[in-house]
Amino acid sequence: MVPGIMMSSMLFCRHGGIITPVTSGQTTLLYAANLDMDWYKYNEEMIGKIYAIDSKYNETIKHFKEAYERNKSRYMRLAKQMGIPPEMLAVIHYRENNGDYMQGGFNVYLHNGQSLGQVTTKEPRGKLFYNFDEAALDAIAEKSYEISKLDITYDTQDMTAMLCLLETYNGLGYYKNGYVNPYLYSGTNVYVSGKYIADHVYNPKAVDAQVGSYIL
Repeated sequence: MVPGIMMSSMLFCRHGGIITPVTSGQTTLLYAANLDMDWYKYNEEMIGKIYAIDSKYNETIKHFKEAYERNKSRYMRLAKQMGIPPEMLAVIHYRENNGDYMQGGFNVYLHNGQSLGQVTTKEPRGKLFYNFDEAALDAIAEKSYEISKLDITYDTQDMTAMLCLLETYNGLGYYKNGYVNPYLYSGTNVYVSGKYIADHVYNPKAVDAQVGSYIL
């Protein structure tokens, strides 16, 4: 790994003189993109607090990996069109409808996990698709602004940026109301309980049974 330029760095110009940096160059592109830096830093700090994963999810994680390998080529093909990592696409599919994901059914809306072929009644309401790929492309296209501003690409490895995108996909209700988001952190030590059991309905005692996006 090449060391980054720090604020204390001193660069010697070949034409003479010393150059000192105005910034370290390590600042996320979110700053330039004028997005919420506090929100990005919040998720960055949450990741830093993770030190344990609940072993009860080990079997689920194993099956998640197996399902991904079975359908990897499809996720990769779609993800290239979307401009996001294929693993992220698989995570969204699992989180929106884990049964369809595990079975490789591809029979649901990536938007919200409802069955294809009927008009969606959950957010986003009013969608009608019959094909998983077409619906999935539409769902991710709705996040094109966030994908661009977070500098997400097919090859992205920035965990914080990916979790931020996943959080916008699920909705910022947890962050805005000061709740730990199980969509991201379920199965880790930073999440204990609390879940939106319906659109805009939060239950502090409900516990998310799915594995969170960070682990997956």
